[in-house]
Amino acid sequence: MENYLTVEEICYRLKVLRPGEMVTYYKGNVANMNPTVGSHATSRLAWDLHEEGKVHLVQRRLGKPKNHLGMIDWNMGCGPGFEYIAIGKSKKKPALNFNAHLRSMMEKT
Repeated sequence: MENYLTVEEICYRLKVLRPGEMVTYYKGNVANMNPTVGSHATSRLAWDLHEEGKVHLVQRRLGKPKNHLGMIDWNMGCGPGFEYIAIGKSKKKPALNFNAHLRSMMEKT
């Protein structure tokens, strides 16, 4: 389903991600900048949201890298690239200060 999302749709989905939801914002080989999903704009937005603490960014290799002879080569090969995924983060719960923590402990007894 996500393979058919436009750049605008991916950007919208990134902005409204809820905790635990995922969206593929870029798919392909970054070296040749010819993605099958997403664009430089979707990558930039995902990075900005990551810096704001709103998403986790992960990647998944799409296949083994092969050299010009078609042999797997982890040093010189170029494979189908990666799927870059943003995962919505949950909001951090505020840490209790010492007095609030002490009060909560005393209420339990």
